[in-house]
Amino acid sequence: MFGKFRIMKKALLITFLLLCSVLSRSQVRFGAYVAGGITTSSVQDVTPSFGIECMKAVDRNVYAGLSMICERYSIISNYSKESAYTMGFHRTREQKSTYLFVAPKIDGGIGQNKQRIHLLLSLGVGYLLGGSQLTIDQGSLVASKNARYSLDTFNTSGNINKMVFRMGMGVSEHLGLSRNWELVFTQEAGLLPSVAKYFSFQVGLMHKYVRKVAGKNAAAK
Repeated sequence: MFGKFRIMKKALLITFLLLCSVLSRSQVRFGAYVAGGITTSSVQDVTPSFGIECMKAVDRNVYAGLSMICERYSIISNYSKESAYTMGFHRTREQKSTYLFVAPKIDGGIGQNKQRIHLLLSLGVGYLLGGSQLTIDQGSLVASKNARYSLDTFNTSGNINKMVFRMGMGVSEHLGLSRNWELVFTQEAGLLPSVAKYFSFQVGLMHKYVRKVAGKNAAAK
């Protein structure tokens, strides 16, 4: 199983590097970040994530490209039910999982010159790298005149989704460090349909690369 994950990660990395090689023919941005985030169902656990991205300028204010994101989730879901046969049944599912996402991304800068504020949107697919899941059932079953309480714990790690989709929306603030380097702070909300909502705060570095064109440089002189 781990051999398959290694092959998949190598293939994704090669794809990312090839894309960056193509995009490097024009103005591009390379970025990397680390982050901490929480899911709406488990606010007590802060989980880490990190990512890299390569973006091409398609307009004065718009960049488009590809990002690779590795995120870990801590998810707790609850289910309760009452009927004539129970005095209360409660199911808790605790999951910790890590996914690697490949996500096309669009970034729009606000303003004409420095563009310190950016809005971003991404949509990608994630592959499970590993995780664990416990399902805990507890309740009181009605049996004639007496009630019997039960508590059962099951390892249901095999039921974790092997592939999920993720949509991310957020805003970032860019702080110039030099002509080509910027410090970037990002607040992002990620939606994983039928899985969880994830909010993260990211800190990263971005490098801007502008290919010099002989004709334009000569004209500038």
